[in-house]
Amino acid sequence: MVHDWIGHYDDNSDTGGVVLDKGEASGCPMSSFKFRKTRERPDGHYDNFRTMWWDASFLYGNNKAEADSGRAHVGGRLKTNLQHPDTLPNDGNVNTTGDNKNSWVGVALLQEIFLKEHNAIVEDIAKQNPGLSDDELYGVGKNVIAALVAKIHTTDWTVELLKTRCLEIVSTSVSR
Repeated sequence: MVHDWIGHYDDNSDTGGVVLDKGEASGCPMSSFKFRKTRERPDGHYDNFRTMWWDASFLYGNNKAEADSGRAHVGGRLKTNLQHPDTLPNDGNVNTTGDNKNSWVGVALLQEIFLKEHNAIVEDIAKQNPGLSDDELYGVGKNVIAALVAKIHTTDWTVELLKTRCLEIVSTSVSR
């Protein structure tokens, strides 16, 4: 989910780039590369183009246009790959569902798992509620997936993350 936490805008001014040209000396296979600094607002803060991950934007995108481009607009379903059903749609080079900036195989696997889950959920809900529209089914599916992501993060992942020796020492000291 770290992929979906921060998405600051780049500083595209002439002084906004940083060149790293000592890569090989540090063991990096790239001898040189350039990246952009983050664009700062006049008040010293930064704008974020990503929504917070709680809304499952890694799957649905960060805005209405991204969300709409990932929808099949039939039965509340998300688009899938036509050549490999139930896999992420792509344009030949990159997956076209959700937030794909700086993506990698781990994020793509999560996207695919939750895409399949979204489509299974809306199909089941449609069977039980045949009068629901495409938009209603999509909205319910998105809410269920977002709740599932929040549950996994809060009650599964965070609990495991906090099982550290440091916290064991602190909790032992506090309970004495």
